[in-house]
Amino acid sequence: MRKLVVNMAFGLIYYLPSWLWLDKLCTKVVIWKSNGKWPNTNRPKTFSDICTKINFEQINGLRSIICNKFYLRYYVTATIGPKFLLPLIDHIQSMADYHKLCEANFEPCVLKPAHGSGAVFFANSIQELKSKECQEFCTQMLKLKYDRLSKQITYGTFERSIIVEKNMGTIDGRTISDYKIHCFHGIPTIVQHDEGRFQNHTQTFYDPSWQHLDVNVLAGVKSSPSLEKKPSCLEAIIDTARNLSKGLDYVRVDLYAINESIYVGEMTSFPWGGKYGFKPSKFDRDLAKLYNESMSTEDFFSNWPK
Repeated sequence: MRKLVVNMAFGLIYYLPSWLWLDKLCTKVVIWKSNGKWPNTNRPKTFSDICTKINFEQINGLRSIICNKFYLRYYVTATIGPKFLLPLIDHIQSMADYHKLCEANFEPCVLKPAHGSGAVFFANSIQELKSKECQEFCTQMLKLKYDRLSKQITYGTFERSIIVEKNMGTIDGRTISDYKIHCFHGIPTIVQHDEGRFQNHTQTFYDPSWQHLDVNVLAGVKSSPSLEKKPSCLEAIIDTARNLSKGLDYVRVDLYAINESIYVGEMTSFPWGGKYGFKPSKFDRDLAKLYNESMSTEDFFSNWPK
């Protein structure tokens, strides 16, 4: 009973007024509940601290552009060119736009809220696109105030909308290789390889030369039982992340490798909402030193992998 009351109390946090000082306090409380540590945003000591600091100190400017999947496309085009973008089928800003899409020539597509993270709907047939489930997804996403729900204010900078991109993978997208590059001060540092995000999810970490890192983040998400062979396009993946992360003290650049072509999925300023850090804890602390520039990149790489 006590646990239920505590969880209900924490749930009310997401419905409090949108005042910056209150958002900061509530976010710190949620993170403290998640990992048992109060965030230090003056001089981050953990990966979670880094994400929390960025969340509340870099609200406007480039951060607000790259966190929105639609406007990110403009940044990618201006920085490295349009060939790195997945083909855009439509940009839904209202349910009227959704109904127009249902009447247009169909091609397999993926629907994602431009103003949020994590939600996705695969429509591999016109029946799926017109389904009740897809209609409900669009209705909910257009109403979703992700900035309020997540306490990640930059997501509320632009209007709520849904991007519709061509599905470049199989029926559930599983053939797409998903690489998430953690970059510190414009230097690609960790390659996170996710497989089976929607089924049998594995998450494996490597350094930029594809040496396996024996680290993890999410409880219950294991490394791949068999390490993947070094991608032939790894150099292009690293170069793409480096070019996109210039000028940012930290960002995770999410890329897809499809038939040797590189596509940008999103750029994430605060992975996992800042709720989680890397294990072992020394690795997590070294990342904070790298962010604070109290440890050189060379020293960091000499420590890992162990």
